[in-house]
Amino acid sequence: GGAVCAGVCAATLSHPLDTIKTCMQGDVARQRYTTVLGTARTLFADGGARRFFNGWAWRTGRMICAVFLLGACKDMLPPVVFPAAFREQQPQRRA
Repeated sequence: GGAVCAGVCAATLSHPLDTIKTCMQGDVARQRYTTVLGTARTLFADGGARRFFNGWAWRTGRMICAVFLLGACKDMLPPVVFPAAFREQQPQRRA
């Protein structure tokens, strides 16, 4: 549940700027997408606010998977990387 919520929130909040970045990267010659603000204006003129969310579902799915995998790694890797910190303490015997 947490990975889904975190992935959806992260993808939704960052997607408009990612769309602008991706358009600018794709236009290597800078013929259509010249600046961040100019790209935003062009995208809005092309399709309104919805244009900023093209590809949202694919990116959101990827973000959900990434958050899930990061959480799983966070839980599984520490005992492997730092085994001494996770050894069970031997009960001390009293003489």
